[in-house]
Amino acid sequence: MPRFRYRHRHGRMHHLGMPLPLEEADSGGTVTLSQLREGEGALVVGFKGGPGPYRRKLLAMGFIPGTSIVVKRRAPLGDPVEVELRGYLVSVRRDEAEILLLRRAS
Repeated sequence: MPRFRYRHRHGRMHHLGMPLPLEEADSGGTVTLSQLREGEGALVVGFKGGPGPYRRKLLAMGFIPGTSIVVKRRAPLGDPVEVELRGYLVSVRRDEAEILLLRRAS
């Protein structure tokens, strides 16, 4: 299970998602969002390398490790991808989607 850090900022607690160590994340059969088909579900495991702002944006959008998602639609050229998460439909760009580590729903 991933570890999380919290930081007190401006009177509120903020989640600073820590990525899983890459070897731990890759050993469990993880995939990226681009490898999932429409209608396929997955569980957010963590993040792999990539710019910090992408991780922060994805965390703010609700892609917190342990959250389940379902791929709803893809744009004709594959960018962006529409995902259902926590009852909301969210569009994610390809660059952002590539740093998400997911485990297929069984």
